[in-house]
Amino acid sequence: TGVQPCALPIFPPGAAGITFLPYLGGGEQGALWDPELRGSLLGLTLAHDRRALARALLDGLVLESVRCLAVLEEVSGSADELVATGAGVGSSSMVRSLANASGRRVRWPSDPAHPASAWGAATLALEAIGRDRSAAPDLAEGVGADPAARAAWDAAFERHEAARRAIVAARGASIAAR
Repeated sequence: TGVQPCALPIFPPGAAGITFLPYLGGGEQGALWDPELRGSLLGLTLAHDRRALARALLDGLVLESVRCLAVLEEVSGSADELVATGAGVGSSSMVRSLANASGRRVRWPSDPAHPASAWGAATLALEAIGRDRSAAPDLAEGVGADPAARAAWDAAFERHEAARRAIVAARGASIAAR
């Protein structure tokens, strides 16, 4: 079926002290929109293995998704669940992490060919103009959040933010020194 589940080790968020800032494609293009921000991998040592590195990559992507969710909530309000699409829904580690970090159930279209991203955008537009929502695609039951995991994700986000702020500050100092 193309996408294979990614079974990462059961590390808590934070992957043994590694922080990944996933700003690799032209800076941060989500909630912060900072084209000058660059990706970083902080805290990596020779003692870390590829599983810890993979977990750090996953955590960075999930934490930036949660940041984007917070911005969307400011505009449209909170939702009890998320509908995700794309290759990430084929990874049990990704959807479980996203559910736990966001505190919401994560669901996805039962039909992987369904254009759920376009459907979601159309639904938001219809709601904005006061029209009835389009029919939702059939969704998988999904994965619910584990409330016990929330504190670890909150701590991971604080580390993630501290790393981002440090990179931004270093960039500013570098520019000022020129």
